[in-house]
This record gives sequence, C-alpha cells and structure tokens, in this order.
Amino acid sequence: GTMTSNVDAADVQASAESRNGNEGEGSESSVAPLKHSRFTKEELDSMLYEWDEGTYPIQEYHVKDSGQQPPKAAAAKDNASDAASSKNSTGSSSSDGEEDEVKVYLDFSTDEEAYVVMFYQPWCPHCQDYKPTYIEIGKAVTRRTVGTKVNFYAVSCELYEHMCHTYEISGYPTILGYAVGSDPYSRGIELNGGEDSMSPDLIGDLLSIELANEALDAWESSYSNSEDRRNRQKEKKEEGTKAAELKKEWQSFPSTVNDRYHNAGLSLAFALKSGVYDRFGKLRDDRALVLSDFLDLVDWTTPQAWTVRTGLVKELRLRFHDVVVAGKSRLADMVEHNQDMHEEIKGDGALDHLWGHIDVPRRQKRRNMVTGLGGDVPDGKKNDVVKLRNRKWTESCTHSKPAMGFTCGLWDLFHIITIGASM
Repeated sequence: GTMTSNVDAADVQASAESRNGNEGEGSESSVAPLKHSRFTKEELDSMLYEWDEGTYPIQEYHVKDSGQQPPKAAAAKDNASDAASSKNSTGSSSSDGEEDEVKVYLDFSTDEEAYVVMFYQPWCPHCQDYKPTYIEIGKAVTRRTVGTKVNFYAVSCELYEHMCHTYEISGYPTILGYAVGSDPYSRGIELNGGEDSMSPDLIGDLLSIELANEALDAWESSYSNSEDRRNRQKEKKEEGTKAAELKKEWQSFPSTVNDRYHNAGLSLAFALKSGVYDRFGKLRDDRALVLSDFLDLVDWTTPQAWTVRTGLVKELRLRFHDVVVAGKSRLADMVEHNQDMHEEIKGDGALDHLWGHIDVPRRQKRRNMVTGLGGDVPDGKKNDVVKLRNRKWTESCTHSKPAMGFTCGLWDLFHIITIGASM
C-alpha cells in the first residue's frame, strides 16, 4: 500500500476539469485520460481507472500526504500516543506486535460540491466487473445534475491500505457518498450497502442532489412493438459475437504447465497476505480453523513436485500457531520470504521458472496427468521459461492488461485441487 508518486487529488481534479471545459455536450467519452507516465508499471497494476482511456468522469484518487490528520483527530491521536507510550516502553500499545494504525483521510471540500468515492481492490473480480457500471452511473449523474457538481473518485486499497482501514472498508467495492456540507473525515453514506442497487436516482435521493428526468430505454420496459423486440434481439446477438471474439482473443495467449502452477501459487500467496485477517488485524478462531483445513487440503491434493506445496504450504502447516495466527505481518513476511528464497537460487533449474513452478518430467507426446489440467508435457526446457517477473501473473492470466490475474490464478488453483482430490 505504498505510493512513490506525489500526485494529489487537486491536480487530478483540476486536470480533469480543464479537459472537460473544452468538450461539448455528449462528448465525455472522448475526454483524454491523465498522463500516467508519472506512475510506475507496478503502480498502474494496482489501479483500475488511471490507465484506461474511457473512464470519465471517474478519477483515481491519489493521496498527497500519507500522514495527514484532520484537526479534530490530530489531538485525539496525540493523546492516544501519550497514553500508549506510558503503558508500553516500546511506544506500541498492540499486544501482538502489530504497529499502531496510521489514519489517512480523504482530502476534499464539500462546501459547494458533492462526492462519490468507491473503495476497491484491483484484483477483486466484483470490482473489475462493476467498473463499466460505475462509469455509466457517473456519466448519468454528471449529465443529469442540476446545479450541484458531483465528483466521482476511485480509491485503490492496494495503494492506500491505511485510508481504507481509516474508513473501515471490509468489502469490495464499497461506495461512500458525501453530500454538500458533510464531513469528509466521517464514513459518509454507504451507497451500495442497502437492498436497492446503486443508481443515479438513488445517489440523488441520498445526497440531496436534483437530477433531471430521463426516459427509460426501450428494453428496460415492455416492448412496444415487434421492431423494438427485433432491435433488442439484434443487440443481444452482437453482444454474443463480441463475447465469442473476446474468448478467442484470450485463448491466443499461450499457457504452459508452469504458467498454470505459477499463477495458482501466486493467487494463493496473494490471498494469504490480503484475505486472511480482517481490517482490524484480527483472526477469529473459526477462520483460523478453516485456513488450517484448507492448507491440509492443498497438501493432500496437489502434486509432490509442486514447489509451493513442498515449500510454502509445508512451512505454513509446521509453523501455523507461531506464525500464521501470530499476526498479519508475520504471515505476510513468511510468504514473501519464501518467494525471496526462490529468487536467490543459483545454478539450479528453478532459475528458468517463476516462483511456484512444478518439476514435471519432459517427455515427448506424453499426457501430463499429474497437473490435472491436460495438455502435453513441453518438449524442451525453453517452452517452460517464463519471461515475466517472479511476482506477476503471466499473460495467460492477465491478457496483457494491468490489475488482472488474481481470479484466473485462483481458478487454476481450484482446478488443481479438484482433480487431485478426485484422483
């Protein structure tokens, strides 16, 4: 959750406004995105909106000062720090060694404008699927707003973990609204947490924003005539054709046996680091029991030749109580240490593979039954060499797009476990 760029929200907003001011009505989709040359590839991989050209009016939110404190919270934090230091000579009041939480708040003024802020994880499939819907809702509100300006932001919890903890974000995506005159240091109004799905009209009602009325599309109501029905059928056919073309494009990215095992191992490691502990850094007994059972299942069902099973999973099972349940940071350190050890291997065949490879025999025209995923065993060592970096999903999962790969790798892991259990 670190950021090396010094881009602040004011710069982002000012740049977007200057572009928007030069565009005519109905041309919002043609607005150019912010130049992202200031970001590294790793940072772009942690965002869903910064690198995409068609996300207007959604803007990635960037923190200028990671240590910012609202005036009323600063004094409370100072008092809490004094009390903690009097009880603990190390300066930490945490009993399990976790560091005191840093508070990072949204930095914008609601004096005259309203805000909608989505907190998301770039690897979260729900966040990825919801992206086009969020963009369309933002366009509709921007188009229909009468008087009050509404700003739409997206906050990556991968980049700004402390901010997401500050606002007690426990599920993704979480969308908070701030009406004119509201306090941005509060949690705001949760727009997608009720029974009704978020819509422009719901945003208008909850944030007290006047919206112009628009007629519903023909297919959202009953068909008025046969021509409407034919047009809708034609549109559905075009959507199906586009989906088939997309699937064909995905299949154009080659995948080796070691690609699949690397992607599965990387998703397992990522889930261990980000999905085990809750937002307060706690691990309940029932969750610890489920995790222990899952690690046993991975050990039982996956091939002995898989380096993740013989390395990381074995160590996690042996040191479950003194590392895994001891704290979030200790669990993350163990996962990262295991990956670092692979990178330090010298003079070994593992140098030709990413972390999480599997040592399978290479024999021509022999079916690779050990993986449970089908496919022939690669004929040469060169087919197993993956050129991407050690901690990134391969193109067979990312399809050359940023912030992708987690869900694909997770399905690879489930397939490997399922076939292993059946055998």
